Amino acid sequence: MDPTGRRRLGQTDVSLSQFGLGTAPLSGFRDTIAEDVALASIQAAWDSGVRMFDTAPYYGYGRAGLRLAAVLRDKPRDGFVLSIKIGRVMHPLGRNGVPPLDWRTSGLRFVPEFDYSYDGVHRSPEQSMLRLGPRPWASIRWQNL
Repeated sequence: MDPTGRRRLGQTDVSLSQFGLGTAPLSGFRDTIAEDVALASIQAAWDSGVRMFDTAPYYGYGRAGLRLAAVLRDKPRDGFVLSIKIGRVMHPLGRNGVPPLDWRTSGLRFVPEFDYSYDGVHRSPEQSMLRLGPRPWASIRWQNL
């Protein structure tokens, strides 16, 4: 399969590369992943023609989104598709905060909260956009699939 080949997403007019890169493993959740290795992996995917990238607030408690943004920030916005998740809102743990017992220590110092309320569904992508950093994200089109 050619990763540069494109396919339409369902009944939408969104076109995706046939391969996508999921960033959960690059967040350091399961094992420590050095920043330069994570960034090089995202860049290698881009160089190979991958134009669909997936991230979520839960991946490294925000670390995956930051790493993804570091590589995509200077790429043409109409040149890729970014998939994010809703329903997880991140709260700062704080300098002296005590993490929950099931907290994964390799993530950033945020505690996730499941929130599928009206406000949470809107706050979750807003927080993702903040992690993704400054760029013209106003061109984002929300798709209900």
